[in-house]
Amino acid sequence: RRPTSVAWCRMLGLAHCSAVAATAATRPTLLVSFATDKASVTMARALLSSAGSWALADAHAEAGAARAGSALWRAVRDHGPPVYLWQLDDSPVHADHLDAEFAALDGCELPAEVLFLSRHVSIAGTASLCVHPVGNPRAELPADFGGRAGVCVPPAPRLAALYRLLCEEAKVEALARKASGSAEPFDFEPSFEATHHGPLLEQSPCAFLEIGSDESRWGRDDAGQLWARVLSRALGLGERAAEAPSWSELSDEQRAAATVVLVLGGGHYMSAAGDLARGSRSVYIGHMLASYSFDFRGDTDGPSWRSALDSAVAGTCAAYPGAGRIRALTAKKAFGAEKTSLLASHLELQHGIQLAASKAEMLKLLQYNLVRKSFKNYHTPPEASAVVAAARLKSTKADSRSWARLVGGREATTKQRKTVNAVMSTAKAAGEERGEGYPANSVSK
Repeated sequence: RRPTSVAWCRMLGLAHCSAVAATAATRPTLLVSFATDKASVTMARALLSSAGSWALADAHAEAGAARAGSALWRAVRDHGPPVYLWQLDDSPVHADHLDAEFAALDGCELPAEVLFLSRHVSIAGTASLCVHPVGNPRAELPADFGGRAGVCVPPAPRLAALYRLLCEEAKVEALARKASGSAEPFDFEPSFEATHHGPLLEQSPCAFLEIGSDESRWGRDDAGQLWARVLSRALGLGERAAEAPSWSELSDEQRAAATVVLVLGGGHYMSAAGDLARGSRSVYIGHMLASYSFDFRGDTDGPSWRSALDSAVAGTCAAYPGAGRIRALTAKKAFGAEKTSLLASHLELQHGIQLAASKAEMLKLLQYNLVRKSFKNYHTPPEASAVVAAARLKSTKADSRSWARLVGGREATTKQRKTVNAVMSTAKAAGEERGEGYPANSVSK
């Protein structure tokens, strides 16, 4: 009973909308930058200067006519689907139906994915690098920042991969500065955000990639360069091979082996989703709805928590056709027993989706084993090995404790090391059965 991409289109009232699943592996990825957004300009400048070669696309003149003052760039490479960067003189609020506009340009196709480069704003003003899906879950509230009330746009399937790469690159940058004795540490923290704001796209899954959280950081070149490295690795820009192929490039077997997780409840920043995304490359992230997206007070006949949940499920299923498993996770103590039971019953009866009431329960459902939160599992890329080795040599502690510190955890007791070693062994065996890699070294090594 899961909604298909066709069901999602019907929910939008788009009679002309074909199935999101009806894709070819050659469909392009579209990056969108906004001249009115300082962080977006910083990210676009870094991409054009350091993420391989770019050339004005054949449809550049037509794109400028469609959106006054815009520029359309195409990545120069001899492998993989096309990658475009569309620089607009507009703002995300006015980007509704941008995927259809792009597809209407001469020589262009409907994007397999649209990634918006943007700023992040928060009252706290902390340095952050954010990734989040797009949509307005609550139908009874106005969509003041683009999109349509009550509609969650299909999330970009690269969400989890982008977050993993973001964590890796941020860790490498921080270690490199520490090893070089830099007086200015790299203080940006990667984060998943809950689904919020527009725009509304007709068929293409999308996500926002952001630099935050105030004007002093939106123009930081180091943050822009880090995003350029992340996108280069994910999309295969320059001479790189793509580390995160689009969903349409995956084989039927790879899709069937994937698990998609919706995250429900908790605060605006989704740490549980980040833990799952880092834990396995077979985990994909769908919509993430914070507790404020659910109104349990409404009339059962009007907009309520059910409509928000149904929209998130429909958008997620549309983005991941052929996925082997779709599961839902609710943050521990986010709703209370009664409301959690309502969510679980609705998901099971209406959509055939199981709900895990805690991260530990989700791990059992997925049959994955993550290292406990004291030993966060960052997949360090090969080019960081020299930095990691240098940091290890400086340590006077035991290797196991050095390893725990390097990956963000506190020093390990003997009991903790034994527990984590057992978890790692089980996870490695399970990973080999599924044909996926898993870190071979245990904490004690």
